[in-house]
Amino acid sequence: MTGQLLGTTEMEAWHGRMPADVRAAIPEDFREGTEDYVALSARISAAKVEDAHRIVASEADLFRRMGRARRLRFLAWAARRSTPDRPSAWARLFEKDADGEDGGEGTASGLDDIVDLFIDDIRCLKDPLAALVVARIGDGENVRIVARAAQDIIESPAPGGAP
Repeated sequence: MTGQLLGTTEMEAWHGRMPADVRAAIPEDFREGTEDYVALSARISAAKVEDAHRIVASEADLFRRMGRARRLRFLAWAARRSTPDRPSAWARLFEKDADGEDGGEGTASGLDDIVDLFIDDIRCLKDPLAALVVARIGDGENVRIVARAAQDIIESPAPGGAP
C-alpha cells in the first residue's frame, strides 16, 4: 500500500479489486478533492493506529465530506493495524460522546455524526458480503448458520454503544 492511501489513483485501484457485488455497494465517490486526501494520506501513513481517532477528530469536516469509499478505506487501514492486544484503537473510532461534552483524551464532542457515518458505511457491506460468503460455502446448514450469525450481528449493539 502506498503512502497515498486515499488518493484518487489508489482509490480507483482499491475499488477495482473488489468483487462486483461489493463494488456495487460502494459508490465511486472518490474522484474529487484529491489534494486534501493526499495530505490526509500522508498523516495516516505516518500515524499509529492508536492515533486514528485523533486524526478523525482533527479532520472531522474532511471525514464528513470524503464519501463512503474513502471512509471505508480508512476503516480498513485501522482494522488491519488493530490487533487482539490493541482492540481499543479500533473501538475508539466508534465511541459516541454520551454526555455531549468533550469525551476525554483525543475524543471531541460533535463527532457522533462521523461515528454514525462509519457504522452506515460498514452496514452497506452487509448484503454483498453475506451473498459472497454464502456463494462460497454453499451447503444449506452453513447458509443457515451464516444467516443466524448475520441476524445476531444486526441485532447486537455496535461498539461504543452506538445503534
